[in-house]
Amino acid sequence: MKLASSSITQAIALLCLAFALPSHAENVYKCRNAQGELEYRGAPCETQKQAVSSWGAAVDPDLPEAPPMIVKAQEGGHFFTEGKINGNKVRFLIDTGATTVSLPLSMQKSAKLACGRNVMVGTANGNSKSCVTTIAELRFGKFTLNNIAATLAPNLDQPLLGMNVLSQFRIVQDKEEMRISDRK
Repeated sequence: MKLASSSITQAIALLCLAFALPSHAENVYKCRNAQGELEYRGAPCETQKQAVSSWGAAVDPDLPEAPPMIVKAQEGGHFFTEGKINGNKVRFLIDTGATTVSLPLSMQKSAKLACGRNVMVGTANGNSKSCVTTIAELRFGKFTLNNIAATLAPNLDQPLLGMNVLSQFRIVQDKEEMRISDRK
């Protein structure tokens, strides 16, 4: 029990340190050390297997903040946004649990996407064979991104806007509302 208490105390101390960083701080990386313990670092993790997450300062105090894109919760408390993939209209489910943007394989032709290497991906419904692709232009709300990695999955009905896109923005969720704005 003493070990668990010590680990909790260390985690709280690290969180306090992370929140005490000035707003102009550089990126913070959440990594696993050789013993498998979580650490917060100012430098990238040595290996991809160690990386848990990273984030940077959300706001530049010298620049005025643009108004955020506001998304209201819909069906079953989920958040959806209209968007485009290579000019093809889509309705994304904003999925913070998805590592990457994932699209139904049926969209491949209409969205002008090339299937690259095959990969196995873990989903809420189990493992699935998918292929990797690159989206030349992805739009949602007022945002446009280029050359975005994605997967095309045969058993997917709904396009998912995953963390490889979402992590590029400041996201605040408050009850039935999600606000998405530029990271500055």
